[in-house]
Amino acid sequence: MLNCQGKTRDMDETTRHKTKKTRRESAVQGTNDSSIVSKCSMAATGYFQDDYLQYFITKITRRSPLIHRGYYIRARTMDYIMKKFLEIHTGKRQIISLGAGFDSTYFRLKHQNLLEEVTFCEIDFPDVVRRKKETIMSQPPLLELVGEITHTEAMDSLLVEIDSANYKLLGIDLGQPNTLEAVLKLCQIDFDCPTLLFSECVLTYMTRRCSSAVIKWAADTFACGHFVIYEQINPNDAFGIFMQKHFHRIGTPLKSISHFPTLASQKERFLNLGWSHCSAMDMNQFYTNLVPIEERQQIEMLEPFDEHEEFHLKCSHYFVLCANMHTNHNLFSELHFSLNNHAFMPVPMKLGFVSIKFWNPNNQTLRLFGHCSAELDQRHILIIGGFGEQDGKHQRLTNLAVMDTEMMEMVLIQPDDNTRQIEAYRMHATLSKLQSGKLLLIGGRISPVRLCTQVIQIDVNMDSQISCDGMKINEGASMSNSCDDNTISDESNIRTNKPQSSESTRKLGPWLDSSHVKFSVVHQSEDIPGLRWRHTAVVYQQSDGVERVLIYGGRAQSSLIEEEPYVFEPHSNTWTQMCTGGEKPEPRHSHSACVWKDHMVIAGGVNSDFQPLNSVHLLNLEKLQWTQLPTPTLSPRYSHTAHVVRDFLVLVGGVNMTHSPPGVALVHLPSGAVTEFGLDDVKDQDQLKLLMLHKYTSHLLDPDDGKILILGGGGNCFSFGTHLNTTPVHLDIGQAIKYMQELQLENYAAA
Repeated sequence: MLNCQGKTRDMDETTRHKTKKTRRESAVQGTNDSSIVSKCSMAATGYFQDDYLQYFITKITRRSPLIHRGYYIRARTMDYIMKKFLEIHTGKRQIISLGAGFDSTYFRLKHQNLLEEVTFCEIDFPDVVRRKKETIMSQPPLLELVGEITHTEAMDSLLVEIDSANYKLLGIDLGQPNTLEAVLKLCQIDFDCPTLLFSECVLTYMTRRCSSAVIKWAADTFACGHFVIYEQINPNDAFGIFMQKHFHRIGTPLKSISHFPTLASQKERFLNLGWSHCSAMDMNQFYTNLVPIEERQQIEMLEPFDEHEEFHLKCSHYFVLCANMHTNHNLFSELHFSLNNHAFMPVPMKLGFVSIKFWNPNNQTLRLFGHCSAELDQRHILIIGGFGEQDGKHQRLTNLAVMDTEMMEMVLIQPDDNTRQIEAYRMHATLSKLQSGKLLLIGGRISPVRLCTQVIQIDVNMDSQISCDGMKINEGASMSNSCDDNTISDESNIRTNKPQSSESTRKLGPWLDSSHVKFSVVHQSEDIPGLRWRHTAVVYQQSDGVERVLIYGGRAQSSLIEEEPYVFEPHSNTWTQMCTGGEKPEPRHSHSACVWKDHMVIAGGVNSDFQPLNSVHLLNLEKLQWTQLPTPTLSPRYSHTAHVVRDFLVLVGGVNMTHSPPGVALVHLPSGAVTEFGLDDVKDQDQLKLLMLHKYTSHLLDPDDGKILILGGGGNCFSFGTHLNTTPVHLDIGQAIKYMQELQLENYAAA
């Protein structure tokens, strides 16, 4: 009885194991179905020429521009490698696709007459290759390129679906290398012939032991082999963690990525498993250095695109590796960049000087990006526009948020539909506070093809004592309080994460429920600048005492703004274009701008080739002359924020093209001395790891103590979903400032 029970229990465990394994394999196969739809959408939009992808889907489903670019760089990378292999080797050659799925590479290259004397073998799960065979057999254009299928000894194997002179389709689990080798022999694969083995996002779904067994088997089996993999990397930053969560959620965890998280560890892995030479690069490096600039410019013109941060982050989390048995056959032999290029090298960061605190009082959080914000007074901040959570879904926001920075309390105010008469709720605009207390909203966009034409003045009456709740929009497109029957006072229109109470109102200030907030369109005159977004604006006064707003840079409809800065005078609502001299900055967007003494300080940004910059320029606002600070050790960055504390420029966060996201940089403005600081000293490391410091806003709460408040941030993470930071977040840079001051004193004493 015990033996029978034991046997039954073993059988149940085996059945459960097989069921779990089958579910996992089905989920991995599902990534093929999703991938082929995205590839087909990308090709149909004009990114990459491939007329054969369409045969493997029932209909073309349009994907987002970000997904198009991600799959374009993947297709472009593999195409480059394939053609380089075919160029290096002549005569009889072999290409073996491991985990081929519905890939159409064979048909595309065959149509281009590039597979003369080439045997092309595709391998995947039996269920996948059976479906692929059905498609091939039912589509004459595909069947014609496969050629005559004759019955061979290999066809007697249940694992061989198609065996023609130049094309083999095999249904084999890659976790069984011995079976794989036996079937390849049946198909007349020559292990001494120049062979390219490649896998795209395949080995990472396998365990470390199984995937390493495939790599070692290939090194031991093919005398003149090349092994190419394209898959994920860099799992431990915010994007990488979010990416891993996505794959866990759909049942296809990235099993190998944590064991080989860097380019160096991936190369070391292949060398340790028998390959004699190995080169690797991430997709930022490939796109920047191996895709001609003319082609990159054509890509920019294909469709509206405004997710450069997400594209750079995606590209830093995918890599291509080429291993081979002979160093004179390196597929990256024409690589024209150095890994020491500053744009791709992480900058050493000092730890222990910057602390961060996550606030979540009463479960009140601000989750949005691409917004703008400005201080109403020393205690309150107004946040408007952006993209985030509203009405239970992700969308462009149409409400205002008011943050009390002392109590860390927040109220969201939902106006009625009349505000749609004006362009109040936009993305990537600037919001500037004037001496009068009024706010000026300039630039921005509704969508990448609809730019904002209006300059909006927002007037918040902080001293109103009207005793009624709620806010109302009148016919003149203004937001105001009223005590009449049209007053909006229900919970759906004044939204907080907890019910309103007298205590809550008291904390947020008596003005909040009784204020008069008015939107008005400014009637601009004189030399009105072109429409733009991702620009900067600073408020300043010259010696004449006149208050001015200076805007610089940004993006126009299809290019960067290359004009001189423009100056707006609020007292007359007039624009004037500056005429500046000196060391002018190159055109850029997503940079930062601050006022330091009688200078405007421009830092970072993205240039016309969409490469992050590390330059710092100063514009003398009296002489209208530019100078550039010497900052060679500053990490390139964009989509960051900046503040001036004493004589230090503080740069917070941003995006670059390294595998170490920027932390906090302090630049000594009189000398250009730079120190980079990492974010640390936080109790909740999990929250810190998921903090994406781009497309957010920040405010310097206490210049003396170096307290900075971060609001919002995040973005669309390729096909993995949208990530919204949980904010507000407090950043304390006091120790970093103290360190820099002591350093400057030491340098002064030494001089």
